[in-house]
Amino acid sequence: MKAQSRRFPRFTMVLVAAAAALTLAACGGSDQAAPAAEATETAPAAPATGTHDGHSAGSGAAVEMRLIQFRPELLEVAPGTEVTWTQNDAGFHTVTSGTVAPDGGGVTGNADGKFASGRLATGQTFKFSFAEAGVYPYFCEIHPATMTGEVRAGA
Repeated sequence: MKAQSRRFPRFTMVLVAAAAALTLAACGGSDQAAPAAEATETAPAAPATGTHDGHSAGSGAAVEMRLIQFRPELLEVAPGTEVTWTQNDAGFHTVTSGTVAPDGGGVTGNADGKFASGRLATGQTFKFSFAEAGVYPYFCEIHPATMTGEVRAGA
């Protein structure tokens, strides 16, 4: 009977380790770069272009994705300013315009279609020019509970 009681804790430890590995893998990435989504998007509320590449931020305003957060979370800019988001975390993140709402113990992202980066791998950037004054909330589609931000263009 002692052999069975020793075996059960080992089995439990293996299950806990496997669950932890799967959880970490969901937030991690791979060595493969995300496919580039060199897209030009125009929306009536904010005519502008959005692109991402592997280059670092140049002139204009900047937001960093690090430790599963947007930094700064709130950015105030003049209309016409180009904002560059740089993905400095392991794994992938997105920059998606819209809001996040509670949903049965979790949250759901509600994209509004004004801009979307697609999946950004470590070191990639996404740029968007805020041509019109307004308030532009955004979130990471992969981590909507912890990654939200807002750009206020002349507002």
